[in-house]
Amino acid sequence: MYRTKALLAVCLLAAAGMSQGQQGTGIALPNLQPIRDIQISELNQSIQSTNGAIAQLRAVLAAAMNLRVTVPANAPPATATPAGAQKTALEVASRNFGTTLPIATVGELDLAMLQWRKTIDGLSGNVQMMMLRIQSLANKNNDGGTVLITNSEKKIQATRPGDLNGMR
Repeated sequence: MYRTKALLAVCLLAAAGMSQGQQGTGIALPNLQPIRDIQISELNQSIQSTNGAIAQLRAVLAAAMNLRVTVPANAPPATATPAGAQKTALEVASRNFGTTLPIATVGELDLAMLQWRKTIDGLSGNVQMMMLRIQSLANKNNDGGTVLITNSEKKIQATRPGDLNGMR
């Protein structure tokens, strides 16, 4: 939709005898569209990498929860975590994420799970902020085309009566 508006704006500017990027004052306006497109693509890449990190961290948390289920809920924090497939899966998942925490007791496991949840929440908040930034940049791109079209239309309409009177 923006490209259609931009094409219309170029046509209107040409009809009004103005060069692209100028409005009646003779001051050249910078074309920020390519800069915003680059920013949007960089934000999209950041979102994708952050979502990948969140997915890996959720795998670590799921493995930790599977290990925690094997221990009674009312077990004291000093209780050793049982060795087995769940503990091995947690160690592998945490190594894949890039963390190696000593999780020898239930208390350490609970603290690690809490920390991982906080990290997931923080990363999710960052993703939401990046998405809002993308939306803002996209709106600026669309609004820029609308303003250009509106100003050009006003200038064309202002010159029409003079042209018509000159032909009479």
